[in-house]
Amino acid sequence: MTPKDSDRDPKELYQERVERIADTVALKETDRVPYIYLTRFWNAKLADMTSKDTMYDVEKSISSNRKAIELLQPDAFGAANYAYGQALEKLDYHPLEWPGGGAADDVCFQYIDKELMVPDEYDEYLFDPTAFYLQKYLPRIATGFEGLKHFPNFPTLSEWNIIYNLRAFANPELQESFKTLMEVGEMVDHSMTKMTEFIKEMMEAGYPMAIGGFCKAPYDHIVDFLRGSKGGMLDMFRHEERVLKTLDILTEYIPRTMMKTASRLPGKIVFIPLHWGLDGFMSPDQFDKFFWPSLRQVIVVLIENNLIPCVLWEGDCETRLETIADVPAGKC
Repeated sequence: MTPKDSDRDPKELYQERVERIADTVALKETDRVPYIYLTRFWNAKLADMTSKDTMYDVEKSISSNRKAIELLQPDAFGAANYAYGQALEKLDYHPLEWPGGGAADDVCFQYIDKELMVPDEYDEYLFDPTAFYLQKYLPRIATGFEGLKHFPNFPTLSEWNIIYNLRAFANPELQESFKTLMEVGEMVDHSMTKMTEFIKEMMEAGYPMAIGGFCKAPYDHIVDFLRGSKGGMLDMFRHEERVLKTLDILTEYIPRTMMKTASRLPGKIVFIPLHWGLDGFMSPDQFDKFFWPSLRQVIVVLIENNLIPCVLWEGDCETRLETIADVPAGKC
């Protein structure tokens, strides 16, 4: 920011930055390349803190992010807040190691590749994804969720059976999970409330909020969260029909969730980091069958609802360039 800019009205700067990003998305020439600030833990290093400091103390997370934004003067920013260390500990969350929680104090968190759904459970997931998540998937990813395996199947119940099945809530394991989840919920709410205040502060200072949502490609959702890398690879050969049916469901679910999320946030960009649709993992034919059709549909639905997909290809996708160019121009 030049000295002249520092004297300008933050509202004027805010609008200028919004327009610069919008023009870039629309493929219009701009006065300069826009820059969006989004990080994991660089803010901690800038402020002479450890990654653990900003994962366990939301005030440190905020102060270090404020320092980074004031230094870099970005055209927009993402709320780089991961101050959920205590919540993750209390939950005993398994698919992640984080600074102070299985990983060294000054590194980034690490995702652990796990098989959390076996092939025979595709049909159960397809029949009732919500029941599968409540009673099987969530208890596998964290000790704090284990009691949910006793949660009643309410959609199958009516009349007095609803009342009879309330007995499940007297189960000590279910009650213990509820107590844990309420404590964890308060921890997460505290961190997010503080971060919401910080977002408002930065927007009033002239910085637009960039990221209004986050989702995965439908195929990545299966591999990252359910089947793991080995299972996801083998399923393309052994369980093709089940994978394709699951992709159909997720293609409907994911944009629907994004509509609700984006309506609560000022940013219109939906961040979509991609993992498994790359040259090193699947062939072009597999990409055309398992990865691209569902991802493209998610992208199109987001665009139709006035959101901006920001698709990050985390690796080489050179053989797919012509295919992935098949999206509405100037919209993502």
